[in-house]
Amino acid sequence: MIADAASAVLFIHPPGSFPHAGEASGFLEVFVMSTIACDTPRSTLDESAWQAVCKTAAEHAQRGCGLSWEHWVTLFSSEIDAQVSRLPESQRVHALEIAAQGWDYATPVERQETQEWLAENGCCSHGITLGCCPAGYGS
Repeated sequence: MIADAASAVLFIHPPGSFPHAGEASGFLEVFVMSTIACDTPRSTLDESAWQAVCKTAAEHAQRGCGLSWEHWVTLFSSEIDAQVSRLPESQRVHALEIAAQGWDYATPVERQETQEWLAENGCCSHGITLGCCPAGYGS
């Protein structure tokens, strides 16, 4: 836990890609206010620091989504879920509202509903027609 720090480093890794010992890491370093990066209780959310976290998560999702909107939403929203869990409980609703309004954050329930719709309509989890996905889904 970080206490009384002016800022902290927050590492954002793509899902399932933590570097192994001796390997170069592919993580992004994001400097954010300690109210985001630690569990120190605060009464209000530092909106500018949270927006920086959202912006970085959005940029990271953009690089990994393969230009699929559905996959971008999944990547972005999953990262936001991981980061919001680090905030004090009293700040989480407001943080998710910011992520939804500014970056189209989708709740886990909304993401599940999207995945079900995609499966029922002949699309892979990335939102691409089965057989056409560059990741090989449906081939």
